[in-house]
Amino acid sequence: MDEEFPRTAESITAAWLSSVLGATVTDFELEFLEGGVLSDAFKLSRIRYEEPSPESPRSLVVKLAQAEQERRDTALAGGAYIKELNFFRHLQSRVPVRSPKLYGLFTDGSENPEFFVIAMEDLSAHSKVFDQVDDRPDEAFTRKIALEAARMHAAFWESPVLDEPWISDHGGRYVFPMDSVSRESPANIDSFRSQWEAAFGSDLLRQVGHGTEEMTAILTGPSCDLIHERIYDILSERPRTLLHSDMRADNIFRTHPELGRSVEESEVTFLDWQLVCAGPPVPESTQAW
Repeated sequence: MDEEFPRTAESITAAWLSSVLGATVTDFELEFLEGGVLSDAFKLSRIRYEEPSPESPRSLVVKLAQAEQERRDTALAGGAYIKELNFFRHLQSRVPVRSPKLYGLFTDGSENPEFFVIAMEDLSAHSKVFDQVDDRPDEAFTRKIALEAARMHAAFWESPVLDEPWISDHGGRYVFPMDSVSRESPANIDSFRSQWEAAFGSDLLRQVGHGTEEMTAILTGPSCDLIHERIYDILSERPRTLLHSDMRADNIFRTHPELGRSVEESEVTFLDWQLVCAGPPVPESTQAW
């Protein structure tokens, strides 16, 4: 087991934070950032030190296992926690795209950890996250993100690294990292549609149109599992590379616009590496765009 570490945000202490940062912390403020599907994130801000230095961060972000047992079980079933932990342990320095600076990493020491803490850079100190609905990447940033992804894909194209069991955990066959959730679509589609309509006042599938309702009926019908397997058959025949696998706008920061940098000068940072895996690059593109 790793040294003792907080398993909830409420149990984070100044003493533990001092051990992470290598400087005596006297006080800090805790702010809940978001409860993700698989993990929870908190911001530690206004960090005060006994002897502050210019190198001492005034804020950082800690990522912990999801508080809800059911969601933790989903993460464990997909190896989400060990994937992100191993990314920071073994791949971060080799991946040619920016990811958050790491201050500390702690786990419960098991082969597939249920509890962990990742202490990392507070990206909001210099960058702003995109938003899939309200602040989507424009054409210029879309091109930049595509080129960043392409750099990573090129660096790991048919790389021996892809054979690591935690990256390729289906014997070389491509399987969507959230496969178990995807296959639950038939049981969840009606509830999803009703919740969407309650929240936004319209039926999503009819709103989108262009045969979406008919296609959804096929994908969530009796052939759901067969469709999954056939898609995996096709994608598994294609060249493999390293995939982030959750390259949504919500997981990408860019240098804060108020700094006045052009798109070319701006730096993008990718976070949430819990679904990293081996596979063909096309699924990455559909998520990003």
